[in-house]
Amino acid sequence: MADEELIVMAYLLGFNGFKINTPYDSVTFEKNGQECILTKQQFIDIHLPKN
Repeated sequence: MADEELIVMAYLLGFNGFKINTPYDSVTFEKNGQECILTKQQFIDIHLPKN
């Protein structure tokens, strides 16, 4: 998934403060008032709807 697509999906799903941390291949976002950091793949596996 392209970074731009990931940013749009996170926005549509209501994640606040979503950003991609380069060059570390991780993402930062806010969930339930707490800052969370996951790898891009973990975010995709956990939070994005499955096809």
